[in-house]
Amino acid sequence: ADGSKKLKSAGHKLKRELEAATNGASLDTRWVVSALDLASQNAKDIGYRGVLLIIDELGKLFEYAARYPQKGDVFVLQELAEHAARSNAFPVVLVGLLHQSFEEYGHHLDIF
Repeated sequence: ADGSKKLKSAGHKLKRELEAATNGASLDTRWVVSALDLASQNAKDIGYRGVLLIIDELGKLFEYAARYPQKGDVFVLQELAEHAARSNAFPVVLVGLLHQSFEEYGHHLDIF
């Protein structure tokens, strides 16, 4: 129960810090990585030994970026992967889940 309270408290702290940092603006790729950094620091502060970040329906990110190139930014995946690769002392593990092949996510898109 104590660990659950600490985790909930860390989540609230992370939310407050992100709200203060963005002032209601949408998050870009740098802020996504900063949020992961803040979450990692909070997890470390309350005694965890690492962070597991699971991105469900990873292909939807590619689908969105293909449909709305002015809004979608798949560069965030590279940024997250590089952050995870540099996280030696306090590991961050990044897992992406696909529920269908890459081809299926792009099936409805026009071919140029």
